[in-house]
Order: sequence, then structure tokens, then C-alpha cells
Amino acid sequence: MTKVAKQYQQQWHEVFNQLLNNHILVIPTTFGMPLKKSASLEEGELTRRNTQRLTSIAGLSGNPQITIPGILPGGLSFIGPYDSDLTLLRYAKTFSKNNLFSNLKQWRIVE
Repeated sequence: MTKVAKQYQQQWHEVFNQLLNNHILVIPTTFGMPLKKSASLEEGELTRRNTQRLTSIAGLSGNPQITIPGILPGGLSFIGPYDSDLTLLRYAKTFSKNNLFSNLKQWRIVE
């Protein structure tokens, strides 16, 4: 990794962890429904770009992320604060074990 890339990653890490403030971010793993076989190249590129925006957050910030498939069409991701890997696993296990995803449509979305 180049020096500039490392600096960028460090800045992203600091900003993202300040935003998380020791909370867990819950987001869709992918952008929308899977593409149809008849989708155009433009639709495919748009979906790929938008999905990459969601899937690159943890990698750029160095934070742990876990995805639970089958919740939404592309899965549901949990991104935790830096070095919260075990806490994040416990959180996802609790949600799955207690079937807390059954009322997903009732969750409040914060904009």
C-alpha cells in the first residue's frame, strides 16, 4: 500500500470511528435486488458500483463487519467499532437466535 493510500485509510478510520461512537452500524450488504438475467451492462455497472460503496466501508476503515444472509435480498451487514470483533459476533448471534429479524419492516430508519 502506498503512503498516500495509508494516509487516506487512517483518515477514513478516524472519521468513521468518530461517527460510530461505539455503536454498531446496520446496513444492507448489497444494493437492492439481484440483477435479472436480462439486465443491461449499464444496470449491472450501476448495481456493482452501489454495492461496492456498501461493501467497502469496513475494509477502508479497518472495522469488523459480519453479514447475515437471508434477511434482505442481499443480506444484512453489521459494522462495529474498531477491535469489536467478538462483540459484533455476539450481537449478530443474539439477533439471529432471538429471531429479531422477523419484524425488520418495523425497524426505524434513521436518515
